Amino acid sequence: MRRKLQYLSRLSGLVTIVLAIIAITLAVSLFLADRSPSYAQVPANAPIGSIVAWSGPTNKIPPNWLVCDGRELNRTGEFVGLFNAIGTTWGGTATDKFKIPDLRGLFLRGVDGGTNRDPDASGRTPSGTAPTTDAGSTQGDAFAKHNHNPVTTTISPNPHNHSYREPGGGGSSEAPGHQGLQGATTGDVTLSATTTMTDAGGSETRPKNAYVYWIIRAK
Repeated sequence: MRRKLQYLSRLSGLVTIVLAIIAITLAVSLFLADRSPSYAQVPANAPIGSIVAWSGPTNKIPPNWLVCDGRELNRTGEFVGLFNAIGTTWGGTATDKFKIPDLRGLFLRGVDGGTNRDPDASGRTPSGTAPTTDAGSTQGDAFAKHNHNPVTTTISPNPHNHSYREPGGGGSSEAPGHQGLQGATTGDVTLSATTTMTDAGGSETRPKNAYVYWIIRAK
């Protein structure tokens, strides 16, 4: 009986050790899985309202993040934190709705902040209630001011001479049917050539680029 009790005690201790090892293994696995980049994690501590580039498909976007597609959300409920962060900077109804940014097909640009790096900042268009000098304003495509003036070419030297013979004359020293040398004329001649510019290029002015989804932390 004593031996049996000793056996059961040892077996119980062994089971306890095995269960402890299993528990530790599971805890470590969960800890590492939560930080594994295999799920393409975005920063967990990014503040609500942050925007990052997403390089995968939309069905792989992590929880609490949304594509910046301009959708309207309720100001209260699950997105109240996002509303408190961005308000109606990007638009929304006057009472109960607000919009997230619509960044489809757009490049992002830092707010000029008085640096004059955006010389056309005053002509920007606000998306919502924020001023044009703040986040949320947009700007159409453009090409820097330039011109293509007509090109005029002048031939030199100027003046120059032309000698000629008048028809209808004759004589031993002249070709039959021609009068003699009648003199020369002097005049100024200017030749001009105008170049016409035709359309060339694509539908917009752009650098080389690659597609991503802009996503915003919503909660």
